[in-house]
Amino acid sequence: MATVRRIKLGSQGLEVSAQGLGCFGMTGGYGPPMPEPDLIGLIHGAVESGITLFDTADVYGHFANEVLLGKLKTNKNRSLVVKGCRRMAHAPPEDGNNGRRGRLADTRESSQLFVLEFQRISNMILFADCLSTSLTKLDTTEVQALKGGWRERVELATKFGIIYENRRAEMRGDLEVRGDPAYVRAACEASLKRLDAHCIDLYYQHRIDTRVPIEIVMGELKKLVEEGKIKELGIGIVAYSPLGQGFFGSGAKMAENLANDDLRKRLPRFQLENIEHNKTVFEWVNEMAARKGCTPAQLALAWVHHQGYDVCPIPGTTKIENLKQNIGALCVKLTPEEMAKLERFADAVKGDRCWVQAPTWKNSDTPPLLSSWKSDQ
Repeated sequence: MATVRRIKLGSQGLEVSAQGLGCFGMTGGYGPPMPEPDLIGLIHGAVESGITLFDTADVYGHFANEVLLGKLKTNKNRSLVVKGCRRMAHAPPEDGNNGRRGRLADTRESSQLFVLEFQRISNMILFADCLSTSLTKLDTTEVQALKGGWRERVELATKFGIIYENRRAEMRGDLEVRGDPAYVRAACEASLKRLDAHCIDLYYQHRIDTRVPIEIVMGELKKLVEEGKIKELGIGIVAYSPLGQGFFGSGAKMAENLANDDLRKRLPRFQLENIEHNKTVFEWVNEMAARKGCTPAQLALAWVHHQGYDVCPIPGTTKIENLKQNIGALCVKLTPEEMAKLERFADAVKGDRCWVQAPTWKNSDTPPLLSSWKSDQ
């Protein structure tokens, strides 16, 4: 298996593995959640393989994803993890990889007088946290994911800013976006609690609240950095869904076999009017991969790695075989001609990667700092 090199992410020198692990699919989102012992085995297997950047968010699995990484159960014994890893390592490879594209980790200075609002939001988030934990009925006989010295070996990245009322709202894409200082602080405190951590290594603004000047949001984040709750200030490129939400893992058959509760079912590029065309694009990639002696997924990841040594892709998976295969992408070398060809393939894809109403960088402008925005809004 390839050696996973270390890279500097952003301008402040945060060091991470050159490839991370996107955790979104572990607790639902892309179909039903996987059994927790298997996921624990995957997490430990990733660390042992050199993958140290784990990417989660408060909204993933409605808090359950952070709980999985940080506060999973009592420490019974480590043999369960070893057994879980062995069982997964000998399982036949299956289709499906998840993950992709960029987010920014930033921060900066702001206003006051939001104590009551902060307390109210904190109570709401912590109540939802308790509710989520009780609903998932975590079995207290298993081992922890990142306990017993494992936490010191990894970098945890999480996010704030998206609120879904419930799973049905998530499936509809009916979300609320918040970035006011009271919410930012409450969300950070709640994530620290769920992750059972003193500090978040990388904290993203998941979506931009276009009602709040970005300087206000960054100001509150800067305070959290100064308080030691976020590791550092800076900007880095983390490429999420680098395998096209699993498309480069198995091609069009992935889109044809999506479960009803899989969020990808409503993505434009996986709709009937686009999938037949995109199947051709996959075949182009597959042909080039065969000539290079790698898989289409490895070729897609190699393209991301060749964007620069400060770019970190975070392909997601729930299978140890896929994890090992993804790491193999670090050995794939591309010529300038091959890079240009892959660019042309990418330009040929039909359908957006987000649903129509989804907030993206295209509609994320915020009001100027000297605007009518006030902290009590």
